[in-house]
Amino acid sequence: MATALQQKEAVYGALKQAQRSARAKDRFQIVSLRGPIKGCDPLDLLEALGSHRKPHFYLEQPTAQSTLFGGGILLSQACEGSGRFVGVRRFIQSMRENAIIVGDQNVPAQDVSCFCAFTLFDHRSNATLPPAIAYLPRWQVAYQTSRGTVTLNQTVAPKSDLETLTDTVWQTHQRIQKAVPSTVKKSDPLTDVTVLKCSEVGHADRFEAAAQHALGCIESCIYQKIVLARAVDLENQHTPFNALRLLRYLRTTFPDCFAFSLSLGANENFIGASPERLIRLKDDRLETVALAGSIRRGCDRRQDQQLAQQLLTNTKERHEHQIVVEALCRHLHALGLEPNVPPQPHVRPLANVHHLESLITASAPLSIMEIMERLHPSPSLGGIPWERVRSDIQQLEPFGRGLYTGLIGWLNTRGEGELVAAIRTALVQPNRMRLYAGAGIVKGSDPQKEKAETNLKLEGIGAAFGLSFTETASYLGVRRQKTRVRIL
Repeated sequence: MATALQQKEAVYGALKQAQRSARAKDRFQIVSLRGPIKGCDPLDLLEALGSHRKPHFYLEQPTAQSTLFGGGILLSQACEGSGRFVGVRRFIQSMRENAIIVGDQNVPAQDVSCFCAFTLFDHRSNATLPPAIAYLPRWQVAYQTSRGTVTLNQTVAPKSDLETLTDTVWQTHQRIQKAVPSTVKKSDPLTDVTVLKCSEVGHADRFEAAAQHALGCIESCIYQKIVLARAVDLENQHTPFNALRLLRYLRTTFPDCFAFSLSLGANENFIGASPERLIRLKDDRLETVALAGSIRRGCDRRQDQQLAQQLLTNTKERHEHQIVVEALCRHLHALGLEPNVPPQPHVRPLANVHHLESLITASAPLSIMEIMERLHPSPSLGGIPWERVRSDIQQLEPFGRGLYTGLIGWLNTRGEGELVAAIRTALVQPNRMRLYAGAGIVKGSDPQKEKAETNLKLEGIGAAFGLSFTETASYLGVRRQKTRVRIL
């Protein structure tokens, strides 16, 4: 078994072993074959395989040199309603009971990993995306620093044709190994793509009116905080939008964020560069992040430091941040956990914005789905209390959020995983792209300032095409020629 992905005969042997187990249990088994892969730029490999045009998952944290991606769907589970997290947990459990892992001698056998996505709402608001989905890819590649691992997954039934399955697995393995690029591509500029139309979804003054309504609800103690979103459509009828090129731009411009792409088909990619890891659970150690409160970056170092200090001492921003911290801690306490919270937040600088951030940790002998059932949606993504906020979001926003302000990440059969907030995102189709941005409305919020904050966030992706939604044409860390656009 030590050479399962080095010799075709060994692949056959692993599948034959699985078939014996399938016959004994009278149900199919999952074989997960693991081996090393040469280092390369993961986006180059994704492009070389042509997988970015098919169902795929991609999650990279550039500064941590950590990437996980894969293609195809072998098994999947879609869930909706209040039991969606329980449904996903059962799906993961069923895989654990029926998985056989085979690793090369240089790649220790680990747990089977699935990709997953959860929308903000537990009901369907997007025709192509269920409120919760978890799936086992046909293949996946993981890079941690310079070390790479390729995994191929295959189901084996009691009466499967092993010769055919062996050929399928072996051909996929050879195709991946041969596709590993020998050179690293440079990020392509996107300014050659001409945006013909830039239009707000809903009327121009809608966001300020919605924020003013929310402030009235906050004053009446109906809720403490609500996250209101905007959607802006970019259209281009000549050169199609290229999601992979845009993803290259995002990971270069925002290396401290999580660059991600998810496609379930339907000729659309959901991509983004999220600064927020909502939860990571590994070896019973839980990490969650309160990321709320923001201010723009400065045009020079001195101004930038002044703005960071201004954020730390801003009463409204600190209040918004504290709401999220307290809500996360309440949820963790309700699970019987003891969260460790820093005495005060620190400023986290991104390319175009400063955020207030608090890292919260805890010892958590639970599965990640048990925790997510309590934590999602976080007040940083929806508001608090969620039971009162959710109806206002749906009434005040003239579009479905889809996966925006949802979660994207991975889960394994040990109950571990990592889930990232799906913010700073775009839904990319060949000739249309929808950008999303939101802002938290709390007591003391100014609707015009909150809209200016969403403009700054929209520019994170819009700047890739030379578009500026803000009054300032350049900011620290990103300096390029921009065209000031008017959103129709």
